[in-house]
Amino acid sequence: MKMQGFEIKQLEKIVSFLNNIAYRLIEDIKEVILEEDYGLYNLYSPKDIIYYEFKLFIPSNRIDFFPMSSNNYQLGIKKLLQEYPNGFMEDVGLYIDHDYYHFDDDGLKSFDNFYDQVQEKIYDWFNQCWIKAGGLEMTGNYSVSIYDSNKVFDLVNQNWIDKPKVL
Repeated sequence: MKMQGFEIKQLEKIVSFLNNIAYRLIEDIKEVILEEDYGLYNLYSPKDIIYYEFKLFIPSNRIDFFPMSSNNYQLGIKKLLQEYPNGFMEDVGLYIDHDYYHFDDDGLKSFDNFYDQVQEKIYDWFNQCWIKAGGLEMTGNYSVSIYDSNKVFDLVNQNWIDKPKVL
């Protein structure tokens, strides 16, 4: 579906904002992977971790990191980009104005298409930050996904997977 002019401008605005805060995300990722600051709860240690998951929470686009156990249990939490506690889309007001859409079938398709494009740009941006933070040198099981989505990207192997690989 072809994007409308106002959608293209908004997407460009979002991408520009993401590029401007990339250095912050890169530093947060480095803190997690290089300094091994996993945000573990006190009763767990790094030896309990089987895989690592970055989660994007849509629609606000808050980013959290979760060290995970073999039974898919969350062993801790580390919030990234903490200067945007509600998520960068929410805190910076990067949402598109709903007044541009007529919420009939075509309007809903256009709206959904726009936010699919936004998600794709965010995945790409996150992956580029991962790479610049040195993530490709990691040997563990690191992934990024959107909360409540089956779409998971294996950051180390750079491919889409059904779910994080468990050793």
